[in-house]
Amino acid sequence: MGFAAIDRRALLKGAGAGLLIPLLPNLPAVGAAAASAPLALNAWVRVGADSRVTIILSQTELGQGISTTLPAILADELGADWAAVTIEHAPVAPEYRNPRFNFMFTGNSESIQTFSGPMRLAGAQAREMLTSAAAKRFGVEPAALKVAGGKIRHEASGKEVSFGDVAADAAKLPVPEKPTLRPDAEATLVGRALPRLDIPAKVNGDAIYGLDFKVEGMAYAALMMAPTIGGKVKSVDDAKTKTMPGVIAVIPLEAAVAVVAERYWQARAALESLKVEFDPGPNAAITSATLKADRETALAGTDFGPVTNLGDAVGALAAAKDVVTARYEAPFEAHATMEPMNCTAHVTTDKCTVWAPTQGPELTKIVASAVSGLPPEKVEVHWTLSGGGFGRRLLPDFVVQAVILSKATGRPVKVVWSRENDYAADFYRPATLAELRGTLGADGLPTAFAAKLVSASQLQAVAGTPLPPHVDPRVTEGLDRSRYAIANHRLDYHKQTLTIPTAVLRTTGFGPNIFAFESFIDELAHKAGVDPYQYRRKLLAKDARALAVLDKAAAAAGWDKPLPKGRGRGIAFTDAFETLVAVVVELEVTNDKTIRLGKVVMAADPGKIFDPGITESNLQGGIVWGLNSALASSVTFEGGGVVERNFDAFPGLVRLASMPAVEVHLIAGDGEKIGGIGEAGPCAVPAAVANAVFAATGERVRALPLTSAGFSAGDHA
Repeated sequence: MGFAAIDRRALLKGAGAGLLIPLLPNLPAVGAAAASAPLALNAWVRVGADSRVTIILSQTELGQGISTTLPAILADELGADWAAVTIEHAPVAPEYRNPRFNFMFTGNSESIQTFSGPMRLAGAQAREMLTSAAAKRFGVEPAALKVAGGKIRHEASGKEVSFGDVAADAAKLPVPEKPTLRPDAEATLVGRALPRLDIPAKVNGDAIYGLDFKVEGMAYAALMMAPTIGGKVKSVDDAKTKTMPGVIAVIPLEAAVAVVAERYWQARAALESLKVEFDPGPNAAITSATLKADRETALAGTDFGPVTNLGDAVGALAAAKDVVTARYEAPFEAHATMEPMNCTAHVTTDKCTVWAPTQGPELTKIVASAVSGLPPEKVEVHWTLSGGGFGRRLLPDFVVQAVILSKATGRPVKVVWSRENDYAADFYRPATLAELRGTLGADGLPTAFAAKLVSASQLQAVAGTPLPPHVDPRVTEGLDRSRYAIANHRLDYHKQTLTIPTAVLRTTGFGPNIFAFESFIDELAHKAGVDPYQYRRKLLAKDARALAVLDKAAAAAGWDKPLPKGRGRGIAFTDAFETLVAVVVELEVTNDKTIRLGKVVMAADPGKIFDPGITESNLQGGIVWGLNSALASSVTFEGGGVVERNFDAFPGLVRLASMPAVEVHLIAGDGEKIGGIGEAGPCAVPAAVANAVFAATGERVRALPLTSAGFSAGDHA
């Protein structure tokens, strides 16, 4: 569903709805606040008498730069003075929902793909309204006017007005149904690497994250959580705890006990004195070994649902004399956001107010209403900056806790999870097990490919309604289709039912599935005796856009240059989140299986590039994420709980000493298409690392992270 599906009357109705809070305290960059409230031209644009333009942002800033790029798209179409633009968060209202899903959230690399159209439309509507008002004042036709830098000028007479001069008249006009968009050639902001609006406040400390937020009378809550997943509080001895400094209350929750105190560290200190007995619940016997055995049993069974069935892969493989088969594994992973889960809530008899770093403000409002017992119209949700999200902040469990504790104490309460809480009570990306099969034709290229995938759901936790059996489009992406020329392609999926909570995590299914698929393509190339890069070139021979990306990465990495013994290059390609990416990793493997990363080169074609600087930085960060997924990221289970509880449990994580040189090359291969960037960067990196290890050592790695195969990470080569 495209942006045209947004109802313009609904946009206008929402223009004044809810309470808008500033995104950052030091925006706008120049000028003083308007003397009177700015006038709404639609749900996304407000213009003050001083010509300052307020642009409404419906997407959460998670570090991906969306608070700069989306406003720039609107400001460019409007013809605003960029220095006179203020950004405000949207209220939770239907007008700001993602039109593809009819829900308000940030995730799945959707922000630019889904909202660039509505932002441009809103800018064009506001520009035509302002121009019409100015034309009436000048007594000329609107077509005779030029709009730039927040001013409307009639060149023939030299007459000029500012946005603020005509804002009141413009606000009385009907919103044009189909405004004329500016030609791309007139863009002054889109296509440039703009300084990010969120950076100055983050540098000087003014930025307001959830952890920074304060409200008068606020108390703090720290939590002791059940050591097992699904465990429950059985008994609490809090006699000593209640006497400790600052303690307001000790409140048992279903799976945790909260200490509420005047200060956070008072609450944390008081936790140490609590004596809590937990019922371990139904998962006490679960371990990583039992979970793996369950996946293997499922893979050996017949309870699968078909996802993709192009041609006749089953028949082609059954008739083949030689079939290549390999199994690939990816582990459970935690989100481990840099800013742990936190939420502030204030519940009174007639109002519930929530302040949270959330990716799902609408779901937050729904659960806050349910838990507080107040109707939705009595619930206000304010979303702050977030120190990472990766999908974790779509879920509202931490919001539920804050609302319960505020309601119980009659005070505003900020819940702050420790890092240990964060690891122990996550919704993990599920582990996967995939069996891939292929057969080669006389030319060495695959004539048939089939995969069987076993994984728990990623989407169910955020879907709202039950998914059908063996259906989860987030889990199967990356194996369900390919740009490679393979006539017969089949994917079957078994959706596990687990008591381990699982949900989406950055790269969703693309992460584990591209590792499997691109590793397998390398194995087929080796079987055919063809260079892995040239093998992919043959498979993409009729896809000029994909070839351009693949060739750029290989050329920039010096693919054909010989390497000394113990060093190798690996290559991987993918079309993830509608962005084409090719990655080449060069590394060294020492005799003791220490991996020393040398260089990572990435070429990417996201289609239209709105901001090359922000696009490049997202892909650079994605490379780091992908390297960590390849080398170290995983969580394991023992006795029904997570073993790893903090960052120090992952010695293989990429640090400054082990970080390789990185190059990112952008290609605007199709300016009509818009690809996602925030999650595309990491997807092909683990396969490129594994393929490079094979090139350096001859050892094929089919399970992530590589530490599970005895490798370790050392300083960069």
